[in-house]
Amino acid sequence: MQEFPHSLSPLLSLLLAVLSLCLVVCEALLELLMISQKESERLENLTVSDIKLPDYAVITYAVCTIDKNACGWGGWMLEGTFTTSDAKTVILANGDDPLPTVTLQICPNCGGTIVRTDTAHLYDLAGQADLRMECR
Repeated sequence: MQEFPHSLSPLLSLLLAVLSLCLVVCEALLELLMISQKESERLENLTVSDIKLPDYAVITYAVCTIDKNACGWGGWMLEGTFTTSDAKTVILANGDDPLPTVTLQICPNCGGTIVRTDTAHLYDLAGQADLRMECR
């Protein structure tokens, strides 16, 4: 083990103390961000009556071609889900409201950045999809 000059000992002690304090603060912040078991169970047991359903969704065909190590993957990505609204919002020009949606532009194959193509489709979500899926 390397020995440090005696003059560095107080500095190293101070550094260790600061790092320990940082660790305690980080752990406290993580605890604040974590949800309780009760809240976790509530969220996991949401039903269709507990959430706002989209009126339509937009998907776009995307490809993995932009990064240096791009793999060439291609597939559909979710652009967004929306509810129709008569009130004009500042978010969308047509007045509709976006819903929380996962829209990551990350290739599921290699983790690279995917690029949207000009091929997009809008799906009107009339009715519950689970009812349509029951007959398959």
